[in-house]
Amino acid sequence: MINHMQERIGRGLLLAGALGFSLLLAGCGSRTQPVEGIVVFKGGEPATKLAGYYVTFESVDQPVSATGVVQPDGTFKVGTYQDGDGALLGKHRVSIGPPAPDYGDNPKSLILPKYNQPQTSGLEVTIRRGINKVTLEVEPARR
Repeated sequence: MINHMQERIGRGLLLAGALGFSLLLAGCGSRTQPVEGIVVFKGGEPATKLAGYYVTFESVDQPVSATGVVQPDGTFKVGTYQDGDGALLGKHRVSIGPPAPDYGDNPKSLILPKYNQPQTSGLEVTIRRGINKVTLEVEPARR
């Protein structure tokens, strides 16, 4: 009888733990807010030449980041836990960098190198509840 009771308690604890873990994961995703953005060159022209570049939002308050890829029309969406789910609420530093080069290939960046690091880019956004529309203005690389 005691073994049967211990087995039932053990199953109950296992089930409660699994449920708690599921709720924790669901809670993580709900903290993100949608982000729709566009990268433009100074003057407002969509940065269509940056298709394939990565956009990264680095949270100032938490060790979490969201990433997305610039599309052929200069737009992007970021994701934190899955593609396109958005970014965490709060302030973010932003970086924009070229895609990883192919083996042996070392293409020049089309924008100033300062944009490759969130600490030097000068780009910051604050994510609020609801759909966030973001415009990131960059300068082309000097040739």
